[in-house]
Amino acid sequence: MQQNLTIFAGGDVFNELDDDWTAFRHLSALLRQADIVFGNCEGVYADQPALSPSRRVFHGAPNRYGARLAEVPFHVMNCANNHALDGGYAGLQETLALFRHQNIVPVGVEETLAEAARAAVLERKGRRGVFLGFCAAFPV
Repeated sequence: MQQNLTIFAGGDVFNELDDDWTAFRHLSALLRQADIVFGNCEGVYADQPALSPSRRVFHGAPNRYGARLAEVPFHVMNCANNHALDGGYAGLQETLALFRHQNIVPVGVEETLAEAARAAVLERKGRRGVFLGFCAAFPV
């Protein structure tokens, strides 16, 4: 008999507080009940962003603000959204590296479209959770 796999999903995860734990202290106990936690990173974590000329606002923060997301815990983070390139490609690469360093699997963005559309597969309790990230932005 297979065990149930508990997956929690949330949107618009982005910490902009100096104390990177404050934003999640009330959610952490709840999220630890899940086998996999999926979030949507609503910005870039970059110490050296290359601001995109097309951005309307810069939704970003230094790397240290996202340095403890694995402790929350997040396991998968969608990065395909309207703020993914606020810090340019340099900011995006820093964000992806920050997640990978914490063993958080980023989805939805990569070097090529084929790589970005590849599913992230996480296995827990002998079962698989499959995750994709996509974004469609419609300019005015």
